[in-house]
Amino acid sequence: MRAVALIDGEHYAPVVRDALRALPYEWVGAIMVGGTEKLRPSTSGGGEDYGVPLVDGFGDAEVVVDLSDEPVLGPAERMRWASRALAAGLPYLGADFRFDPPRFEPFELPSIAVIGTGKRVGKTAVTAHLARLLARDREVVVVAMGRGGPPEPEVIEIP
Repeated sequence: MRAVALIDGEHYAPVVRDALRALPYEWVGAIMVGGTEKLRPSTSGGGEDYGVPLVDGFGDAEVVVDLSDEPVLGPAERMRWASRALAAGLPYLGADFRFDPPRFEPFELPSIAVIGTGKRVGKTAVTAHLARLLARDREVVVVAMGRGGPPEPEVIEIP
């Protein structure tokens, strides 16, 4: 499987190289996510040798492997990288976690999803606003899914 690694300058290049060799992926490259202040300045233009090219994006990777660590990549920035990977349709994994992008069933009509994992972040308000805007010139169906809802769907019609 083709993979891109997220790495940081806090880890010595030989350690990163060994980790990349030990993992079961075909590496398309690595993205440096920070911690570069500890890296040696390059006098020959070569910089640190991680055994894979440093890249700016996911390219043709099939998975994103996070090898970075705090404090270089804190929780908020890590979630940004996870969001980028998932939005690109790529699994995002680390030493003790794996996030997979949502899989959607084929649907012939236009659709939009409002998704959030936090409580009280405005999912219902955003969805209601979108539904009202779209209902101006379309027939709209809203499908809501909750953790503790009834076993059978409830249909509510509002003009």
